[in-house]
Amino acid sequence: MWLLDRKRDVLRLGRECAQYWVRTSAGLLLCGRLTLAAKPGADAGLEAELLAWLQGLGSEISRTRPIDVVLESAWLPVMVIEVGSGSWRRTQVASLLQHRMSELHLYPGVPLQEWHLQIDHRPGDEQALGYGLAPSIRQAVLGATAAADRRAASLQPALAWGRARLARRARSLRTGWWIWIEHDRALVCRIERSRVTAMNAGACVPGDEAQCARLIAIEAAREGIVEPSETVVMAGWLDLAAPAVEASLLETQLRRRAEA
Repeated sequence: MWLLDRKRDVLRLGRECAQYWVRTSAGLLLCGRLTLAAKPGADAGLEAELLAWLQGLGSEISRTRPIDVVLESAWLPVMVIEVGSGSWRRTQVASLLQHRMSELHLYPGVPLQEWHLQIDHRPGDEQALGYGLAPSIRQAVLGATAAADRRAASLQPALAWGRARLARRARSLRTGWWIWIEHDRALVCRIERSRVTAMNAGACVPGDEAQCARLIAIEAAREGIVEPSETVVMAGWLDLAAPAVEASLLETQLRRRAEA
């Protein structure tokens, strides 16, 4: 699920809109944008919207090239859960994630047991990073891409997609702060030994470096970190509305202090 193929196009699904990015030798090019009427939690019309849009895309869109579908957290929620220092089986972590998801993300008539869960947890980790995809959203995406004669090779959380993409370009952030920008929110993550140990999954999108610093100060206070002057990396899509614009990740390293 996490491996990226450089030959794949990308369908990005944010809270307000969907975007189609074509993979070229120069990078990703924005070739289509759809303002969505369907919203998370009331997504009954999402499949029909995506299908009509995909069928209307131009001839420059290959129908044979597979697609990586990247879903932002409005559609595919993400959270960090505390599991402590004990020995946890994967089924136990999944049950805890289901419980935590049920407290925040409710779809009427859809039991959390039917959600598709992805868990990033290793033995010995005191925290687990968990993702949840509602079956209706999964069906809408897969149904629309299949009916439009396009193959969805993967469904990926945008946070994981972004970290994997940046890891190929620069040394992975081992300890510090990671701010991931989505359409309608920022995800502020605490990184320790390359693992996500805490997260605010619904922060306001910062407009400048001072606002980023304030986000970090707030989360550092929550975590009991007195001096948060560590590496801070902010990343997100260079989101331009005009068609055929080269896409890249906006990557800004705000502060760096050598690790001891």
